[in-house]
Amino acid sequence: MSDNTDHARRWATLITSDTDAALDLFADELLYDDRRDIDHVYDTATDKAQLRARIAPFANADPDNGLGIHHFEVLDVIDAAGVNGARAVAIVWQWTGEHLENFRGVPAGGRSLSARGQTWHQFDAAGKITASRRTGTTSLCTSSSGCRSSPRRTGRPDSTRPRLLSPRELRTGDRRCFPSSGASACACRSSQRR
Repeated sequence: MSDNTDHARRWATLITSDTDAALDLFADELLYDDRRDIDHVYDTATDKAQLRARIAPFANADPDNGLGIHHFEVLDVIDAAGVNGARAVAIVWQWTGEHLENFRGVPAGGRSLSARGQTWHQFDAAGKITASRRTGTTSLCTSSSGCRSSPRRTGRPDSTRPRLLSPRELRTGDRRCFPSSGASACACRSSQRR
């Protein structure tokens, strides 16, 4: 197992189970960028106190407080090079959150949500993360409706595949089909267009 594969598995486990241990993966001077254009997310964290506020909810263990129970599954690990040839890695993951009342400012109503994304980490000489950048899907999925892997514009998703829910749909309960922000995929909860 490579150092990067070991790191990816350790990161995915610690971020959802032990905030202090997850923080220990990071250098004291860091850049943690988790911004997205259409999501309600904090700005970039540049120290461990700010980072703690961003990642602590992922280690929540109480299913009744609305913060959700989170899980990251590592799907792929890609060795990379960072600034000036520093060791880096891209981690492709599937995130699932259960018992969520809200997620990043969008009401979830206790549903389970899921998304895929990628996190890029750059390391210092001691193996601590100095930079972390995350990219992910702009649409979330519910366990009852899920996510389509093949976007369509028809508004009639394949009944065997999950369907996308956009932040707008989660927020408003809109059952019409409309394009997701920044994507050509159609985000639907209903199998029929209105």
